[in-house]
Amino acid sequence: MPDSPEAKAAQVIVEEYARTNMEFDADGLMALYGEDVFWMDHGSGDGPLSRGNLDYFVHETMADQGSFGFRLESYLITPDGRFAALQVCFSMYRAFDGKRATAPCTVLLEFGNGHIISETWYYNGDHFH
Repeated sequence: MPDSPEAKAAQVIVEEYARTNMEFDADGLMALYGEDVFWMDHGSGDGPLSRGNLDYFVHETMADQGSFGFRLESYLITPDGRFAALQVCFSMYRAFDGKRATAPCTVLLEFGNGHIISETWYYNGDHFH
């Protein structure tokens, strides 16, 4: 972990981001996002979403606590605290057979003014389709 105030502030956000996802805390997660957040999921093709659409998506998804799983494996933060790259395991039920599938994912977060201003997911979405 870089030893700068900016990187340490980003670390707090990353830890809270992981906690809110694992605990299905939709309001807590939404509190981490900036007003002009840009969100994109390249594995499923969802997005780009603005804050209003993201708020609906997060609350709808987290309403069913069995619908997905999220586990933070590791992360790194740039020395200036502007970006974080997270390695996560994401799981959900496949629509075509109802079986749970898991995929390793890379999530890139960008920070500004103490919030997440961009979140982009990368993974092989074929696991879920």
